[in-house]
Amino acid sequence: MEKKTAGHYFWLAGVIGLMAVLVALRYDSRHGLTALIQFGADAEATKVPALADIPHHVREPRGFDGQFYAQIALDPLLRDPATLAAIDDPAYRARRILMPWAAYLVGLGQPALIIQLYPLLDLVCWGFLLWWLLRILAPIGPWQRAIITGIVLSSGTLETVRLSLTDLPATLLMLVPCIAAISPVRGALWLGLANLCRETSVLGTFAYFAGPVRGPAKPSRRALGLALALLPLAVWILYVNFRLGRPQAGGGNFSWPLFGAWGALELAVRRFTSELSPSALGAIAAIIGLHWQALHLWRQRRLDDPLWRLGALFAVLLVFLGPKVWELPLGACRSVLPMTIAFNLLLARETRPRWVLFVATNLYSLHGIYTFLTYRS
Repeated sequence: MEKKTAGHYFWLAGVIGLMAVLVALRYDSRHGLTALIQFGADAEATKVPALADIPHHVREPRGFDGQFYAQIALDPLLRDPATLAAIDDPAYRARRILMPWAAYLVGLGQPALIIQLYPLLDLVCWGFLLWWLLRILAPIGPWQRAIITGIVLSSGTLETVRLSLTDLPATLLMLVPCIAAISPVRGALWLGLANLCRETSVLGTFAYFAGPVRGPAKPSRRALGLALALLPLAVWILYVNFRLGRPQAGGGNFSWPLFGAWGALELAVRRFTSELSPSALGAIAAIIGLHWQALHLWRQRRLDDPLWRLGALFAVLLVFLGPKVWELPLGACRSVLPMTIAFNLLLARETRPRWVLFVATNLYSLHGIYTFLTYRS
């Protein structure tokens, strides 16, 4: 049994304590943690009627995407016309249905309880991620502590919690089959949930089944697993499209290779040189750090490792992210969170700690912490 030192517990208390402080800054006694959902004043007129009787924080002047998923959680079958009127693009948002359904079920269908519980889902995922990393990286030494800290306090992880989004839960659901020794059919169950959480998890599904997997891996079982993983999302999309039509959003999410990142880098450099803006410096660090992670992954090819394949496919996604995603570079950190976590976990497996590479590729996460601390909700 691994013997824990006082330094270990001090580090662990520091990581959990920092996260607790970040979240506590968004709490107030009247609205709870609904500031994390980011309901916007600009959408007050179209919000679902049920919210009128539920105390919730409203941000000036605009909110963010979490407000749409939280309202879908009040009506996950999308039967109420008021729900459709409240969502910017119902057919687009409704594809990411797992978290709304989870909040609805845990909240027993009670609107006031659902709205208070919804932002807690990402916090539960964060806690599970920390617990799981402590297990799979044991024995825990200084290098493992650094890797865990880099993952649980990465900008992508923190942004998901700060805005009550779907990236962290989807990433967790993809990581389980890519790391744990489970069969393709069992892995498909995790990946099926990931696909319902966020449609880009399909990349994780193909990454898992594209090569050797842990456990029994006969071609027929892999084919069955792939079909099982994709089936829930396919059925749900058919239902959503039947009720609502095809989605309209998503323009600007993708572009020609590196076009979006280059435009964001140019803008960030101009802002920093003219204003000495901390956010511009953070954007520069994020753009460089993420692409460095992607390059390192592809240089260290491990085709027989599902975790590497997961990171590598999201590294490809990074290259094609469009101006809309790079408009807020921390949004790009969320979009390729599986790449960042895979990069760090694979780094942890190397025979000798590579401190310079770790710091250089994760330094941008200081900006994620800064944003959480200073964000006006």
